[in-house]
Amino acid sequence: MRLNNRLFKAMVFMASVSVLLAFLIFLAVAYSDYKKVQLSELFSDLRLLSSFEGDYSILQFKDRRFTVISSDGSVLYDSLVEGELENHKARPEIAEAFAYGSGYEIRRSSTVLENMLYAAVLTADGTVIRLSKATSSIYSYILGMVPSLVLLLFFVIVFSAFISLRISRKICEPINSLNLDHPAENGRLYDELAPLARRIEHQNIEISEHLRSLERDKNEFSLITSGMQDGFMIVRRGGAIISMNEAAKRMLGKNEDDEFSSIIEIGRYPEFFTILEGGAVNSKIEVDGRVLEIRSALVEEVGSAVFIFDVSEKEALEKREKEFVQNVSHELRTPITSICGYSELISSGNADGKHIREFSLLINKEALRLSRLIDDILDLSKLENSGTTGFIDVDLKAVATDVATAFTGRKLELSFISPGHVSGRAELIFEAVYNLVDNSFKYNRDDNPVTITVEGTKITVSDNGIGLSAEDKQRVFDRFYRVDKSRSRETGGTGLGLSIVKRIALMHNAEISISSVLGEGTAITIAFKAL
Repeated sequence: MRLNNRLFKAMVFMASVSVLLAFLIFLAVAYSDYKKVQLSELFSDLRLLSSFEGDYSILQFKDRRFTVISSDGSVLYDSLVEGELENHKARPEIAEAFAYGSGYEIRRSSTVLENMLYAAVLTADGTVIRLSKATSSIYSYILGMVPSLVLLLFFVIVFSAFISLRISRKICEPINSLNLDHPAENGRLYDELAPLARRIEHQNIEISEHLRSLERDKNEFSLITSGMQDGFMIVRRGGAIISMNEAAKRMLGKNEDDEFSSIIEIGRYPEFFTILEGGAVNSKIEVDGRVLEIRSALVEEVGSAVFIFDVSEKEALEKREKEFVQNVSHELRTPITSICGYSELISSGNADGKHIREFSLLINKEALRLSRLIDDILDLSKLENSGTTGFIDVDLKAVATDVATAFTGRKLELSFISPGHVSGRAELIFEAVYNLVDNSFKYNRDDNPVTITVEGTKITVSDNGIGLSAEDKQRVFDRFYRVDKSRSRETGGTGLGLSIVKRIALMHNAEISISSVLGEGTAITIAFKAL
């Protein structure tokens, strides 16, 4: 409720009550004054009658009653009643007249059955004469004034309401125009409100400082979270998002400009429903082909702090490592099984001389295969733990020539187009090109040559062999992956040659690409950075 209305109503109420009380007091005073006037007239007439010595019956009393009472209280004469009346000595006005010389009383008359005003005086001969008049005339006089007084009362109340409205507005004007931002600067403010104004001013200063502190903390928090590579959210119990950094939106497949009011709007993952209910989460979800780890921690009186980590590479690495261990175990088990089997046949004495020689050759072949596999695994492990130390200026033409020399007697062709120099380790680049050439010979047709082309800082090894399918091109650099397993078994391949090539290219910050048509041949290019 507004103060202006309350003041207006209070002032109108007080004015109305005051006018009403004044009206009632006026009526009471008017009644008293009129009664006094009537009594004065009755006593004046009684003084005239007390000196009258004739017969009272000849007197005419209009709208009045005249009574004569003897000293013993008997009624000697009554202008309205003929006959004997009861003794009047006990009547109050009579008793007062005998006692004090005069008296008056207002009471209901048992004779005329009406409220009467009685006045009585003691005469010289010891009798009491009394005049009485009906009080209805008094009430008629008062009631005759009421309509005028009521009309006056109405106008007074309306005028009071108008004045009250003006006064209440005037009183509230300094309060309504109060500047709450700087209340102490209001010159028209009431002295009684000065302590409140100072308190508001002090609180405004405290609130402003608190808001600045919150804004500063918010900016610092946003700066920290925006620079995070991992996703971060603060979620109230019930799902409302308080804060969410750009990394979280990006990792969850949303635009950085998107706004979300609830965590369920992001995605209906079971983990999000657990967070919504205030539970702790340590789980993984998949979004757009990526594996995300979701961790949440309860924050007292706030909700949950949610961390999002992209573990796709970690998961892929763990998967590759698992596959690598499985493949290594399988690849090692095959030659070891053969070696153990043939050696057991020889040691048991069940093989003759011819078979002993044949089994020995097979054992030697499997042992060499096992040795190559172990060497390739060790080489790959060394490459993964090597850095870029020991890099020198390497002539790619010389490397290609050395590789060709290693394959003397094989159909290998060289092509040089402005061959260049790169920064690297010559022995590793040699090994990469050697493995590419060796792999081409394994999958090439016997009557077709393998070509090494050096163009600038690029080395390309091409063949006209069996070629690669689209799936093979995506996986050909994976460890132990073979395009044609039967051919690899025959040629003694370990499935690690191209993995070593890829690792050497990565060490030299080089790009490796494949161009192949199934059934027509393959070309693998290593593009080094120019010096």
